[in-house]
Amino acid sequence: MQKYFAPILALVIALPTDEAWAGLRYVSGEGRAVITGNDVTQARKSALADALYEAAAQLGTKIKGASQLNNGVYKDEHSILVDGHIRQHQIVAEGRENGAYFVKIDGIGDSDDTECSASRVDLDMRKVRIQVAKGITGYNYNAVVAGLRHGIDYLGEGDSFRVADQSHLPAISGAERNNNSTYDYMAQFTNSVPSLSGYSLSGDILVERIRNDGLLTSATDIQATLSLKLYDNFTGSQIGLIRKSLTQADRRTIYGIAEAWQQQPRIDLHPLFEQARAELEQKLACQPLRAAVMEAGPSGIMLSVGAENGVNEGDYFLLTSNAAKNQWQIVQVETVNPRQAMARTLKPNPKIVAGTTALLMR
Repeated sequence: MQKYFAPILALVIALPTDEAWAGLRYVSGEGRAVITGNDVTQARKSALADALYEAAAQLGTKIKGASQLNNGVYKDEHSILVDGHIRQHQIVAEGRENGAYFVKIDGIGDSDDTECSASRVDLDMRKVRIQVAKGITGYNYNAVVAGLRHGIDYLGEGDSFRVADQSHLPAISGAERNNNSTYDYMAQFTNSVPSLSGYSLSGDILVERIRNDGLLTSATDIQATLSLKLYDNFTGSQIGLIRKSLTQADRRTIYGIAEAWQQQPRIDLHPLFEQARAELEQKLACQPLRAAVMEAGPSGIMLSVGAENGVNEGDYFLLTSNAAKNQWQIVQVETVNPRQAMARTLKPNPKIVAGTTALLMR
């Protein structure tokens, strides 16, 4: 039996272009064609076409039907159309067998039935600075501190992301794929190393008093502004800016009359975090779930995502080799715990090492 490995185009997995690779599936197919007149070349082409057709059918089919009335008799005609798209394929085995030629392939193709909410990406909540202007009372400052703490907890209830509270640490400075956090003593000491393949939030909360005078009134309002920058830890780039504000009435004075009231209203940051979470859901819901290979060896491949990210036994991940950029590997998850997953490679090559990035395929 003869085996042959076709050349594979380089596969780049990096946001912000990850949207183009969302909804991928691993498929396989087998084709067979009779060798006519000892024309092996033509038989091989026909077998390969059948294998691609079989693999594409796993990604999508449409049934086309029509009914017509002819001489009082209804006649139904139906046909099945394959509309699956194979992006890349690799011949894993081929050869002659009993007067025929067979070809087996593995492939990567687009899946139209991917659910955006099927997985949860990692989101590291880094430092959010609190800036309070003069004139804001101490109890309102304390309310802002408490509101930030409760806001982080509220973000942790998101459907599309899993929040790690690392707000005691500064904003991530660069691409975590370069292992910058290895040199961050506090991150290591507090076991708060950022996700190599996830995202992070950091920013500011600004509370200030603003004038809102009328013709006959002297008035001030309290304005709270939440500004959060969303970073991709893998590329180190900023991929979003969330900015939300709310205004509450402060002091009101009618000219010539004493102040209507003096005590400032208590600041409530919950509406800001409600809006921020809604925007994060939109931004991260359809991002493909990435994982970092934590360990690679005879016992299997350990991935940095688990059940809390929505990973299930039997899921496939697509990996590229650091040593051979023009080759890809598929691993299938065998066991899952809340934070990690163990998987097995489906092909003998290329070899996978720790630090490789993997992409969930569904």
